[in-house]
Amino acid sequence: SFGNPHLSGRRPVAILVLGPSASGKTYSTQMHVEDVLRANGLDEGLCFHSIDGGLMRDEGVSRVWTELGRVRDAVRERKKVVDHSQHCAGQDEDPFFGFADAYSKVGQPASRPLKSKLLKDAMIEMRNLVLVDTAASCSTANVLKAIVKTFSCKAWAQYEALAQSGYNVIMTAVNADRGNCDHQGARRSKAEGKVYEGKHWKASMEAVRDMFNAAREGGNRNTFF
Repeated sequence: SFGNPHLSGRRPVAILVLGPSASGKTYSTQMHVEDVLRANGLDEGLCFHSIDGGLMRDEGVSRVWTELGRVRDAVRERKKVVDHSQHCAGQDEDPFFGFADAYSKVGQPASRPLKSKLLKDAMIEMRNLVLVDTAASCSTANVLKAIVKTFSCKAWAQYEALAQSGYNVIMTAVNADRGNCDHQGARRSKAEGKVYEGKHWKASMEAVRDMFNAAREGGNRNTFF
């Protein structure tokens, strides 16, 4: 949660945070949520429930990586003792980069239904929400706009569901160049266990434009960031 635990009597607020993978969406939201609220005439002390896969990985998969790091260090020390490092040339520095299906077979199957349940429960209780999404499938450059918005774009479906439920929806986005995302993604692969793939960077950046414009077309006049 961000901010003060006291809820206001206004419409519930939802902040939808867009941007490419490894662009710093979680961190940026924590740093700037008060600015977003202030610009939209809202109480800067509002409390938010954050539904964010990055936070889930921080608490879950990264623990496994911590244990692997300890194993790696123990292996290094053992090699020093028995003096057989030459048999493992090229593997001493980073023997544990992660396994490619850690996210797809372990993290994602658990986090997806959990995020759906958390969102459903929070909307029933009209809680203030922060939702973080790359929205890579929402770029209209890929397929026809109507098809994307209706069938493929989870982020847009969430936007419409929140708006129809009476939420005051604000969109924000992190503008990050491909190089920075690649750098942060490589670091995250080791820290959190989610192997980074930058192939959706362009689609995610295009989705920011397309979703902002679609919201404006629908009458949303909030200050977006």
